Amino acid sequence: VCLWADDKMGAVSFTIDDGIAWEHDWWIETMARYGWKATWFVIVAYVQYGRSPGEFGSWEDFRRLYSLGHDVESHTYTHGHCNDPEYSWTDGGCPPPYQCCDIDTEYAKAQRIIRDSIPGNPCWAIAYSGHKVTDRIYIDPNGDTIYYDSYAHDYDIAAKYYIIGRGTIGRPSIVNKVNYLNTYAGSITKEWIDNIIDYNPSESHYWRGWIANLVHNVARSRTDTS
Repeated sequence: VCLWADDKMGAVSFTIDDGIAWEHDWWIETMARYGWKATWFVIVAYVQYGRSPGEFGSWEDFRRLYSLGHDVESHTYTHGHCNDPEYSWTDGGCPPPYQCCDIDTEYAKAQRIIRDSIPGNPCWAIAYSGHKVTDRIYIDPNGDTIYYDSYAHDYDIAAKYYIIGRGTIGRPSIVNKVNYLNTYAGSITKEWIDNIIDYNPSESHYWRGWIANLVHNVARSRTDTS
């Protein structure tokens, strides 16, 4: 029995949050160069209703990525901002159809729309919109405003819809101790790769581990494929 496919020493995943459209061609070219695939975690409402049109892409863009063998998964419905009156990404705040009232809706609605928009995509993975687990309600310091905490998430609710959740803790996941509803994430560095490949007594828990590289955006100056 092997830890990883073909008894490889460890595992690396490339995860890309938010799905910024101008990066797509660069990522496609870069992944193809090395024979790799990536996972895009999409803020569904931003695509569905066109926040900053052109920035977060269209469903046609993500169907293209999926057709090339990449994954397109959930980064929640509104990134937790659906009921936050301080965060107005649509004219007039968040009226229907943008409004959703709880974490369950954030998770379920994102999955349903991705499945409907990308036929054949089961959407079994979610990237949380932050690393805190809170009560989901924030009370303004003045005591007169209560709104949804944009960084709250709930593993038990996630388990109703998804089989894996990527968190934001910046380190490799420890082999055989992975919490698949809150995997670690971070940057691919020589130090982490060395600790996965080569046994280091002081960092032995990371040996043969799994790192999920988390990227939010790539500078425009670095994405000109010409």
